[in-house]
Amino acid sequence: MTVKKKLGKKEPRHDPRTLKLSSYFFGPKLPEIPSRKYWYDGVKYGMYKNDMYGDCTCASACNFVRSWSKNANVEIDLPDEAALEAYKAITGFDPEDPSTDNGAVELDVLKYWQKTGIGGHQIKAFVSVNTRHKEELKAAIALFGGVYVGLGMPLGWESIEPGTKI
Repeated sequence: MTVKKKLGKKEPRHDPRTLKLSSYFFGPKLPEIPSRKYWYDGVKYGMYKNDMYGDCTCASACNFVRSWSKNANVEIDLPDEAALEAYKAITGFDPEDPSTDNGAVELDVLKYWQKTGIGGHQIKAFVSVNTRHKEELKAAIALFGGVYVGLGMPLGWESIEPGTKI
């Protein structure tokens, strides 16, 4: 049996107005970064229907809310509908029309999350992180509980059986 999975990250779009983490925390202003910080201990991450639809960008936002809230000792488990409602609003996705399930641009999700909120939760701001700069990446994870990163995956991976070695 083949399990259908959906990939939903679209090609990135960059906005030159996006704040850069390195402008705030690097050079002489670099805060001390702990050698280890585990934000995921005990967090039960959800699928948010990403096994059915290409809403991974919104599902990721919901999992950030879950992780941040768990680390603040007030764990919030958003319903699957939180990711789907955001995905619909951002992309025009209609579950009744599979041709509309084309994924989302991460920048669009971040802007929506900041302006409107996802599942009733808004972010105040976001910054870009140079993922090729190890110390900047570690700082972002340690200070902010994670990095919202999308990976471009081959479409053929949607039909790979779970447990298959690639």
